[in-house]
Amino acid sequence: MKIKNHSVAILALIVCGVWLLYSAKISDSTMPGAPGPKFFPYIIISLLAFLTILNEILSWRRLLQKKKMKTAGSVRGGVSEQEDCAHSPVQSFGEEAADRKKTFLSFVLIFFYIAGIDVIGFYPAAVLALFLALKGIMRINWLKSLSGTAIISGSVFIIFSLVFQLPLPRGIF
Repeated sequence: MKIKNHSVAILALIVCGVWLLYSAKISDSTMPGAPGPKFFPYIIISLLAFLTILNEILSWRRLLQKKKMKTAGSVRGGVSEQEDCAHSPVQSFGEEAADRKKTFLSFVLIFFYIAGIDVIGFYPAAVLALFLALKGIMRINWLKSLSGTAIISGSVFIIFSLVFQLPLPRGIF
């Protein structure tokens, strides 16, 4: 297990803490008896923290299982290093570098998405970020990227604007 994995987990937990501090400044409710705007960030923060901790636990578990398999292989003496690597779930160097690039680009995209919400509004920022994620990071073809963006963005619009009638940041639009 690499130190970078732990660094990302620690960074995610720090983001949870900072987000929690900023969310504490949001008003509790806008209407009596209804969950206020503070409710949704707490759900997201809880999910992010839970999934980050779960990922850390599972990565430590995988590391321990890998060590057990390695010691069992050395005791048997019948497993060569090449056979052990052939069955290993570890990626090759090129795939790992590509994954790091995608992870970095995802964080950059999320940063600009969050910054863009106040500038251009929620829906334009969401459409742009979603399309860039599908086309740029996931390398999905144009038709699927456009249709996926339209379907997801349309669904989000229907749910939040028409059904729940939530006021979302409008930006300059």
